[in-house]
Amino acid sequence: MRSSKGRTILEIAAELGINDKTLNQWVVQARNADIDPEGSMSDAAKRRIRALEDQVAQLEKDLEFEKKARAFTQAISLRRRSSK
Repeated sequence: MRSSKGRTILEIAAELGINDKTLNQWVVQARNADIDPEGSMSDAAKRRIRALEDQVAQLEKDLEFEKKARAFTQAISLRRRSSK
């Protein structure tokens, strides 16, 4: 698991001087509280929401990569046209 700044739980725990498993438990508890503050959802529903959040995050990364790739190929194409 990585933080929003791309650091791992292990790195952050070491910096804070705490056990990485403890920090991981805190992160999981916080995520569960965000998903289901009243505690009324089933574990399966929480897992499904987490899986969908992970999927959305991956799709956002893929889209960002695709945008950069498209811009790169357009720049190459423009350079080729202007050098002719």
